[in-house]
Amino acid sequence: MSSERKKILEMLEEGKITSKEAADLLEAIDDSSVKDVNVTKISKSYSNKYLKIRVFEAEKESKVSLNIPIKLVKLGISFASKLNSKIEGVNISNEEIDIILEAIDNEIEGEILSIDADDGKTQVKIYIE
Repeated sequence: MSSERKKILEMLEEGKITSKEAADLLEAIDDSSVKDVNVTKISKSYSNKYLKIRVFEAEKESKVSLNIPIKLVKLGISFASKLNSKIEGVNISNEEIDIILEAIDNEIEGEILSIDADDGKTQVKIYIE
């Protein structure tokens, strides 16, 4: 059994995810299209950067702070799109995903996207540093 499968089953056992979420994750792992992701060559200095996702609520400090190594972003985005995941109230469209991937392909740094949630209080900022 792969380490990914074990981690998913542990999260299910601990109640961190639902059985539906676990099934979706396991299905995404098995999906051959996730394994066939085309990884564009990027420079060594750029590959050491991170895609940073920050979720802010009503002008407070960020309530979510996620840093993903650029080397893993394309695989991660492909994996996440299989799950149709979203932050509550914030829907990230395929066009916005394409913007992120294009920014990586062109080795762009700085803020890539700023998305306002439906509630008018939550904002998601995505940038590369």
